[in-house]
Amino acid sequence: MKKPYHGYHGPEEPLPTRFERPFAIVPKHVLAAMPKIKSAGVAVYVAIAGYHADNETGKAWPGIRKIATETGLDPKTVMAAVERLEEAKLIRTEKKSRRLTIYWLCTAAYRCRTTQTCRVDLS
Repeated sequence: MKKPYHGYHGPEEPLPTRFERPFAIVPKHVLAAMPKIKSAGVAVYVAIAGYHADNETGKAWPGIRKIATETGLDPKTVMAAVERLEEAKLIRTEKKSRRLTIYWLCTAAYRCRTTQTCRVDLS
């Protein structure tokens, strides 16, 4: 049985996975964009980045309802926040089907490893 994560890593303890972390790191450029993306945008970004994004690529595919449940926001508010995040060039969305949207975090850590280049200047 797995022990709960309490914040300490001894030499024998592996680092927690993204689902075991009791926190999420918000990059400064996301906070700097807060006037544009509003607090709902920050909450949605944290939900996508902190709980769903692959640590290697920044790729995530949570549903709108899942994000709404995790953030306590209305699904329409989540959709508006996703649009604002995309306008602020903090994420890029890729519609795969009517029900599946891929989210790519656009930060220097990930550099949007997709076939299309990210619209944000990361230099």
